[in-house]
Amino acid sequence: MQRPTYSRGELTTLVFATLSLAAIVLAGCADTGSAVLSADPGFITFSDDGDLSNDDLSPSASSPCVDTGINSAVFGVVSDFEATARPADGNGNGNARFDMGAYERP
Repeated sequence: MQRPTYSRGELTTLVFATLSLAAIVLAGCADTGSAVLSADPGFITFSDDGDLSNDDLSPSASSPCVDTGINSAVFGVVSDFEATARPADGNGNGNARFDMGAYERP
């Protein structure tokens, strides 16, 4: 089997995608060290129809994911999946903390 070859741009994209996925996983870990959320994550919209194109998986104002993630800035993560700056004060208590998951509530 022949090894695949990649252009410099493709490699950059692959590395960025890998680091982004790692950042998402790390940002999903709560301060307790657990990445398990036993409550409804409180997405803006989630239709559960298998088509994510019509869903908004950002945390809602009442989401238990808001301001409960770990400080992933130590890993170089400074923005979420949509390039929103992290951390942000998503619950309005005056303390900016990372949200769990791929999206930060501004």
